[in-house]
Amino acid sequence: PVWVTESQMDDLLDNTDFGNDFVGKRDRLIIDLIYSTGMRRSEVASLKSADIDYANRSIRVLGKGKKMRIVPFGEELFSMMSDFSHEKMCLFGEDTHFFVVDESGAGLTPEQIAVIAHKYLSSIPTLARQTTHVLRHSFATHLLSHGADLRAVQELLGHVSPETTQIYTHLAPERLIETYHAA
Repeated sequence: PVWVTESQMDDLLDNTDFGNDFVGKRDRLIIDLIYSTGMRRSEVASLKSADIDYANRSIRVLGKGKKMRIVPFGEELFSMMSDFSHEKMCLFGEDTHFFVVDESGAGLTPEQIAVIAHKYLSSIPTLARQTTHVLRHSFATHLLSHGADLRAVQELLGHVSPETTQIYTHLAPERLIETYHAA
């Protein structure tokens, strides 16, 4: 799998000029939403405003095979999502059905989300691919490299089988060395 290093991700999120208009804020939110939750592009496209529980900082995600899962999110994403939701209300006068929308208030397709991700990931010249799945891989990779339990990552990603999640254990030789020495 292809993934973005933590420093590359920090650089992308902190130093990219997404713009301060609605589209720029939306694009930044999409990148951060996928990276911070591990959601698939189709899951982001189908995300409804009603699926977001701001009080509990969680999102109800309808994944592959109509399988429902709950994905938590942090304070920074909470702030971005709240601001975006408020801006949508100001622009469209009422909440839109879908959370992530275009300039007219219509929901984005998975393909449109892929184009947005490609646009910004293209700024990282070392990536072999610039897809939304790279952000999903990065989410899982970074969680595992910081000691997250494989089973927890499996649940967060919505994988049925632990074998599917094990592809993300490829990475961290330093984590393997730590585990070896601890044992």
